[in-house]
Amino acid sequence: MGLASIRQYGAVGDTNLEQSIVSYLRIKHSILILAAVATCTGLSPASYSSDDRSLDALRDARNELLRKQDDLRKEEDSLKREIDSLKDELRDRNEPALDDQLKDKKYRLDQVEAEIDKTQDALRDVERNIR
Repeated sequence: MGLASIRQYGAVGDTNLEQSIVSYLRIKHSILILAAVATCTGLSPASYSSDDRSLDALRDARNELLRKQDDLRKEEDSLKREIDSLKDELRDRNEPALDDQLKDKKYRLDQVEAEIDKTQDALRDVERNIR
């Protein structure tokens, strides 16, 4: 990477090479964050090309993460209700099929909680880059 390439990423009026390098690294970091968000949300990483390194792209990513997080929380609540219902049913009648359903729901709940954690981590990264 040449000096001209680094300077092109600097802020308007940046003549200080150090400031240009810092600006360049911030933009590259933002692009990596956007790629991670795209992977987490299922968006195409290609939709975040180097031309989309603006604040709007970060805000769009944040909004998408918030939507995904909301959907996951709804699914989490639904799974918890289903698990409670299955536990009640199991107390009334002890059937192996109900026990299997309960295990499946608990497994899915663990997956959803892990996805929520990943989404929150990505959201924190995006929020940090927006500031």
